[in-house]
Amino acid sequence: MPPTEPTFAVPPQDEYGANLLPPLPWYHAGWWHDRSVCVAFLTTAVAPPVAGWPVMAHQLLCDTDTVTGSLYGRYVAEGLQPGAGYTASCWVWLAPGFEGGLVGMVFDGFASLHTVNASLGRTGEWQRVWTQTRLPPGTEAANPRLYVIGRRGARLFSCGWKLERG
Repeated sequence: MPPTEPTFAVPPQDEYGANLLPPLPWYHAGWWHDRSVCVAFLTTAVAPPVAGWPVMAHQLLCDTDTVTGSLYGRYVAEGLQPGAGYTASCWVWLAPGFEGGLVGMVFDGFASLHTVNASLGRTGEWQRVWTQTRLPPGTEAANPRLYVIGRRGARLFSCGWKLERG
C-alpha cells in the first residue's frame, strides 16, 4: 500500500546506530497510518519509557490479519544504501486486555532476517520490538511499519521509533 502522507528522504549514512528517522519536533509529520484499519494520534495517556519521547496511541477499527495488519509507519523515499542491512524498531505498550495474535515490525516488501515481536502476555508495560532486513541491490527506499494482528477495539501505544543501519 502506498504511503498516504508525505515521504521522508535521508542522506546516505555510514555510521551504524544513527537514527535515520527525523528528530522529535517532526515525529508526527510525514508518518502514515491506514485510516480504514486504525486511528493513530499523539497522546499523554501513557508515560513514555524515556522522558520527553512522544507517544502514539493506536486503536483498531476492525479485526486485522496478515493482509490488513500494517498499521503505522514512515516511508523513507531515498538515501538508504542498496544492499545494506537495516534495523527498524520501536517501543510498544499493550493495553491491559489486549486481544491479538501478533505485534511487531516489518519492512514492507522485504524479507525479515531477524525479528523480535512483542510478548502478548506482557500488557501495561513497555517492550521493544524490531526487525532486520537487507535492502535489495538498486533499492534505496524502505517502509518500516508497525504490524498488528488483533481484534477490533484493541489498543496499543508506540514510541521511540528508530531506523538504523546494521
